[in-house]
Amino acid sequence: MTQKRYLFIPLIFLLCLVCYTSWHYLNKQSITTEDAYVSGNIIPVTSQVNGTILNIEADNSDFIEAGEPLVLINQIDAKLALQKAQANLATTLRSVEDRYAQIATLEASIEEKKSNLQKAQNDYQRRVELIQNNLISKELLDEANNKLQASQAALKMAQSDLQAALTYTANTTPKNHPAVQTAKAELQQAWLDWNRTTIKAPASGYIAKRSAQVGQRISAGTTTMSIVPLDNVWVTANFKETQINTIQQGQKVVLTSDVYGDDIVYHGIVQGIEPGTGSAFALLPAQNATGNWIKVVQRVPVRILLDQEELKQHPLRPGLSMAATVTQEKVSEQELNALVNKNQKWSTSIFKDETAILNNMIDQIVATNL
Repeated sequence: MTQKRYLFIPLIFLLCLVCYTSWHYLNKQSITTEDAYVSGNIIPVTSQVNGTILNIEADNSDFIEAGEPLVLINQIDAKLALQKAQANLATTLRSVEDRYAQIATLEASIEEKKSNLQKAQNDYQRRVELIQNNLISKELLDEANNKLQASQAALKMAQSDLQAALTYTANTTPKNHPAVQTAKAELQQAWLDWNRTTIKAPASGYIAKRSAQVGQRISAGTTTMSIVPLDNVWVTANFKETQINTIQQGQKVVLTSDVYGDDIVYHGIVQGIEPGTGSAFALLPAQNATGNWIKVVQRVPVRILLDQEELKQHPLRPGLSMAATVTQEKVSEQELNALVNKNQKWSTSIFKDETAILNNMIDQIVATNL
């Protein structure tokens, strides 16, 4: 019986050795950190114009679609400026068209002035001949000379007016004349100021950090609230500087969150490693050149993309704690190319329709006044 007991001792030692070797091998094949958090876009909703807030259409935790109105600013001043710009464009169009129409009138006037000048020259010449024969008085000759000079001056003035009109209209049409373009630009700005009194959501997501209040006077650039799209979140895992030498772009990551526990597992991919440590981008960076320097192991943020289908089933919110384990696998070139295609480009389309609506308004004013 005693001999059998001693036989278990080598077996126990061998089992411990196998467990340690397995643990050591697995540890070499993966890197784990619990210093990881969910990150996401926090989109500020800012005002583009000055004014007083009349209505607030959404509050914290509300889900809104892109383009929905969020804040309404008093429109009275902007509406008056828009009406003034519309009237100014109409007046400018009529004035410019009148200048084009004056060209034909000025050309006819020049022909008339030339005829008058020719008549005055003939009258003067006849009186010069008559006064040589002492048939008329010098007073009549002076009168003919005055008419001749007046006709010459009138012709020069008409020619100058025609030249000014030609210069004003050269290489243009009433629709694309610089004066009309200036009036159009003023109308465009007035319309944009009026349209932007309604602050719209630039993206779909949940409202957070609402600071706008009814009756508040705000200026352009004031942040009224924020939007957080939960369908576009990622994880920022802060690995020690002694760990990142084996982390590569494209490596697979297994993650768990404190919200759902270890039963829910997320799968991700290393998108990239930040270009500096967390302390380098801190509000107050460490002054390592001081005499009281103490060496601290730095951490480098690693960005991890999450599986979108898993996110839909178990949504995450920015700031939540995560545990991330990166597997030390070699990444193929094909996987890297696929990762590049996954890189998201952020954009909003809610402002694209502004130009179309505005152009229709301008075309109607042009058609009415030309």
